[in-house]
Amino acid sequence: MKRLTKIVAVALAAGSLITLGGCGSTRSSRITTAANWNIRTYNDVERDYADYWQKHAEVATYDVSFEQGTNPTYSLDYNDGGTYTTRFYMQAEYDWNSADIPEAYRTDAKDAVYVFETELSVSGTFTLTSTGKQYNFTDSVKTVVKFRMSGDNLRPVYSFHDVESTTPASYRAISVDSMYSEVKSQFTTYYNRDCTEATVITEPDEGEKSTQSTDISSKEDYSLFENFQLRAAARALTKTNGTSYTFNVFAPEDGGLHSVQAVCTGDYELDDENEGQKTIIDALDAAYPYIFVEGNSESEDEEARGYRYTSVTLSLNSSMSGQSDTYWYSTVENDDVNAARSVLLRVISPAAFSLGTMQYNLSSLTLEDLGA
Repeated sequence: MKRLTKIVAVALAAGSLITLGGCGSTRSSRITTAANWNIRTYNDVERDYADYWQKHAEVATYDVSFEQGTNPTYSLDYNDGGTYTTRFYMQAEYDWNSADIPEAYRTDAKDAVYVFETELSVSGTFTLTSTGKQYNFTDSVKTVVKFRMSGDNLRPVYSFHDVESTTPASYRAISVDSMYSEVKSQFTTYYNRDCTEATVITEPDEGEKSTQSTDISSKEDYSLFENFQLRAAARALTKTNGTSYTFNVFAPEDGGLHSVQAVCTGDYELDDENEGQKTIIDALDAAYPYIFVEGNSESEDEEARGYRYTSVTLSLNSSMSGQSDTYWYSTVENDDVNAARSVLLRVISPAAFSLGTMQYNLSSLTLEDLGA
């Protein structure tokens, strides 16, 4: 491995902003989460859908594109063909007394948990402006996060991150080596049942394995999510235009607890005249009847109605907040007939140091049969 530095940039490669800067101290109360992936979103009926999610996985695939930025000393470009995939389902029982769990965290309890898997595969090139010298890279980031039900505030219980990531190192580069940082490590995280402490086991490709326990409680009693859980957690927000939320996010890669603000805007209608948005519309149409927004059935008598979305912009509560990621979700029009399930439609993720912007557009949405 080249060097295990600037680990704060790891999550950027997968579109997560949470290790880009420091944390703030904005006071907030615990936020409310809703099961927005279900037809009825209320938490008091969430368990009625447990059997469904234990037998089915929602699989979303995204095309990845990149628009270059304006950094004066070096550039970043990603090759065509990058993909990002998420997989969402439920595990019937998380056994808190398993021998794999740190002894101090073990109890006799068992919880149903959601499982959120992500996989990013991209390749690209850093180019030094002054000489034209380049560094080519191939990245792979695979994550699994398990978390409790929406009625239990989606509190994380376990995660595994397999990270091979190449990210910008600084604003001004004077050599090939100063353009980028590499991280090749695996991070396994266990949370106690109260979600007040986390133990992270780090296994770098080169170097020694380490174990670190961290207090993740806060005097403000924030809700807490994990960095690679964020896209599932934001899906669970009530995304009314102008609403903002503050919560804590734990990042195993740097062991830090970060205060994050989410600001919601919308709702807007997807534009079928826009190439990127037309790709999203086609993916939603093809997902019928799982997505059953009025107007995408086969009935010619039914008046067509466009898909709507609301956006969530996530920023660190810090004087040096870094970049802000923006997520588009299909709008929850009706809590009793949630036709579009608040599916993640698009991610807009600026790269650090004015190097450009990565975008993920939904290209496929399917249900995988997990069997009995």
